Amino acid sequence: MRKAKVKKFVLVEDYFLYKDDYFRKFKIVNVKTNKISLEKKSEIAEIELIMDTTSIFINPHDLVWNAEDLKDREMGHILVEFFYQYKGKEESETIRVPIRFA
Repeated sequence: MRKAKVKKFVLVEDYFLYKDDYFRKFKIVNVKTNKISLEKKSEIAEIELIMDTTSIFINPHDLVWNAEDLKDREMGHILVEFFYQYKGKEESETIRVPIRFA
């Protein structure tokens, strides 16, 4: 599993600047996994997604005054399509990845 693409992302607008999606992009930089291929559909692979979010701007007021209250709250999500090898064929699966403040 070395390929992935962002299909769609949704942000809770109250927590972000620049409502225009033209400026906002989630770009996948790298995909790391602990398995190269899956032998059974029931197998689990741990996936690490490295993303470039330099054009996603959090509202500075929330960073300064509300950071503790917002910890672990879901601020949106990304739909990512992952491509993997299963029995010698490439298949894909779309996964919903939550966006949270850490």
